Amino acid sequence: EIYQCDWSSDVCSSDLTPAHRRSLARAAAFRFLSGGGRTLAQAAVRFVLMHPGVTTVLGGFSDTAQLEEIAAVSGSAPLAAEVISRIEATWRDVFAVAD
Repeated sequence: EIYQCDWSSDVCSSDLTPAHRRSLARAAAFRFLSGGGRTLAQAAVRFVLMHPGVTTVLGGFSDTAQLEEIAAVSGSAPLAAEVISRIEATWRDVFAVAD
């Protein structure tokens, strides 16, 4: 089943289950990664590629535009240290992971 959401305003179809709403809220907490000329998908791929030993990221693409969006990450600068810190803090807050 496909659910329609407007990520800019957190408006989603009313038939979402509580579990789906929690998942959407968790994903929305990382919206800060989009902006500054990059999309959330690009930030995610850049994050994964920053890990030592990772040289390739495979994604699922529905169309050529999505493939081109991710291909643009190749050779881009790593995420700033402040962004990584915010990702870690958000992850701990959203998923209640203790240090």
